[in-house]
Amino acid sequence: MTKAMHLRKIAEYAKIFFADRDRRLHAEAERSRFKLQKIFSVQKGLGRTRASRCKQVENRIEEGSIFFPEDFRKSRNIVRQCLDGIIAFHDENQNAVGPKRAIEKLEDTEIVRKWSMNLLLLLVFSAAGQRPQVYAQLQAPDSNELTEMREQVRRMNFFEMRTLVEKTRRSFDFPNVMVHGEVLKYIEFHQNVMRKIIVERTDVREMNATAKPLIMHTEHGDYLTSSQVNKVLKGFLSYHFRDLTNVTVMSLRSSFGTSLMWAYQDKKIFQNLSEEQFLTIVGK
Repeated sequence: MTKAMHLRKIAEYAKIFFADRDRRLHAEAERSRFKLQKIFSVQKGLGRTRASRCKQVENRIEEGSIFFPEDFRKSRNIVRQCLDGIIAFHDENQNAVGPKRAIEKLEDTEIVRKWSMNLLLLLVFSAAGQRPQVYAQLQAPDSNELTEMREQVRRMNFFEMRTLVEKTRRSFDFPNVMVHGEVLKYIEFHQNVMRKIIVERTDVREMNATAKPLIMHTEHGDYLTSSQVNKVLKGFLSYHFRDLTNVTVMSLRSSFGTSLMWAYQDKKIFQNLSEEQFLTIVGK
């Protein structure tokens, strides 16, 4: 920007100098001045954008409304540890007293609630960047979809999950929710064990239902609401991240976008894409 400013000034002097001496050089100086003015304006705009982004991040830190990449990792580890404990509890009981009694031991209300809340949180932290209603509307996969998910994880370490029709239409390029591959084993256990317990205890009839929520309300089997998703997140944060009192699912969404931008600027991801192409993909 500074170079363009000084060269623009030289071009302005050249234009004045050649005004009465050489019409061709006068026109060349004006073209140079015009081009340098455009470069100056673009660089000035970019500088303001970078400063604005830094200021926004600073404000979000002060407000306690930003989640850093290490916060995402820490949160995933916490909820995975809890879910792994429930799976281990089931496996131990299955070896000791058989499959039927192992299922009965998981039917405790607190275990079911603990599992459902932590699976929801794992999805929030592992499929980051979604609106709260998306997590509430994720659909339970059938056996064919689970097979396809395993293949997707093998190929790219991510898998896709369907939702109901959302208020904001998704891009044709990315019609489903992308979830990190580490979550698949918990989805499979949920489908094979925990969700069946919830369906049975809530007496939900879904034999021929085309829409089946992945995460159900453990008391009456309905879809969760956006406010319930945020409430579960708030409860988790108030216990593990007491300084992040203003974080919501939507601020996690923006934090995820910010962390992707940082990773792109550090040339850790999408190195072959221009910034415009990168932002287009992130938006989709």
